[in-house]
Amino acid sequence: MASNLLLGATEDIQINYSYDRVPTVREFTLSSARMPVIIGPFGSGKSSGAMWKIKKHAQEQWPNPKDGIRRTRWAIIRNTFRQLEDTTIRTVLEWWPPAIFGTFRSATHQYIINAFDECEIELLFRALDRPDHISNLLSLELSGAWVNEAREVPWAIIDALDGRIDRFPAVKDGGCTKPVLMLDSNPPEEESEMWKKCEEVKPANLELFKQPSGLSPKAENIMTMAEWEQYKKDFAAFGKSSITPGLKPDYYINLADGKQQDYIDVYIHAKYGFVKEGKAVYENTWNDALHMAKGRIQAIEGKELTIPFDFGLTPAGALMQVTPRGYVNILKELVSDGMGFEQFIANMLKPVLATEFSEWPVVFTGDPAGEQRSQNDEKTCYDILRQEFKNQISSGHYKIRTCPSNDLVPRIGSVEHFLSRLTDGRPTFQVDPSCKMIRKGFNKGYYYKRVKVSDERYSDEPFKNIYSHIMNAVEYGCLYMKEGAKRAERKRPPGRKYVVPSKGGY
Repeated sequence: MASNLLLGATEDIQINYSYDRVPTVREFTLSSARMPVIIGPFGSGKSSGAMWKIKKHAQEQWPNPKDGIRRTRWAIIRNTFRQLEDTTIRTVLEWWPPAIFGTFRSATHQYIINAFDECEIELLFRALDRPDHISNLLSLELSGAWVNEAREVPWAIIDALDGRIDRFPAVKDGGCTKPVLMLDSNPPEEESEMWKKCEEVKPANLELFKQPSGLSPKAENIMTMAEWEQYKKDFAAFGKSSITPGLKPDYYINLADGKQQDYIDVYIHAKYGFVKEGKAVYENTWNDALHMAKGRIQAIEGKELTIPFDFGLTPAGALMQVTPRGYVNILKELVSDGMGFEQFIANMLKPVLATEFSEWPVVFTGDPAGEQRSQNDEKTCYDILRQEFKNQISSGHYKIRTCPSNDLVPRIGSVEHFLSRLTDGRPTFQVDPSCKMIRKGFNKGYYYKRVKVSDERYSDEPFKNIYSHIMNAVEYGCLYMKEGAKRAERKRPPGRKYVVPSKGGY
């Protein structure tokens, strides 16, 4: 493909789209994968490239045998309606203005483009925060789809979309020539569903393209200083320039000024990471250097393990232990990805207990809502535990104790109770290095979302994301342990002075 390729023309207008400054976008456009994914920094030309990939596939579609028209239908997805209107739709209409290219129906968010020779391209814009859009999306017959800023879209939606492409045109009209489900995005969080698909699962139908950092010599969509100076002169003299526009030479330098490193890493260097959009729940009590153990924490033989759960559609659990000296240790984390609680027990919990902790007594605890019955089979999560570990429970080796509350304040307070204490001059609360999700949750992944940009106002409850499930489990574990300490204090025999062995309280 030529570096300065003429893409699209009518009798009255020509639009030149150049790949000179965006070689990664060129590779993405030429990809024959069913699911091409492009990841890059702000302003790097990803969205524009996705548009021209739609046009390329549309022109490669077999013509309808009845009238010779190459018809394709595309869903274009964004996570919110405001972002769909303010960014995605605006980008499409700026490149392909309806006055020249077709008919845009704002009421139905449908754009019929018929300006390209013998092609009819139907674009259907859909937002995930519009219930009518979602219900309509999952019943569409599509040639392909474009998920804009895919890191913000649940992978379940992408899986559902995969079942809707390759459905238009119908086989009787020739079928879909090259179905494609393309994704563009800034880098997603590590351990997110999108990250796992791109970096761990790597299905055969997915091809990943990564753009370089905006501050690197290979930065894409950036004009050179000479081009920028000439572009300004041309515009001042003629109102246009023969130089293909791009970002100004100092765009990323200015963007980085005053920003935190996590912002720069994700939005400029295009690294996987996490940009905190609020206030970490435990930012005043968590200290990564103090609370993360320097090496693996060995479980004390014979000492009871506490395994708290956060139930729901994404079960999570932690293996915790209180030592005789009063230390609270988190030994392991169990984090699931879209599985039921029975599957979580079979695939994650039982193997760990059988291979690593078969001799340890265990107490299961967690959200008291786990006693609520399922609408499907009327079994509660605690019923499932009783059923799966019937023999161990009947022998007294395992126990089940629900937490006294699922209120947020006591849960957070119980974690802070341990985080803020020292035992023998060392932090009472310790996390094993293998617990990567818990570590990220404490550092910034589990946070209160900012609700008003102009001041320091935050949501009343932590933001629900991939870290909140395991962090909720840790909170239930700490709440159970703290309440257990209170019960132990009340049961001590009277008439004898009790000396607390440490500030840990155990």
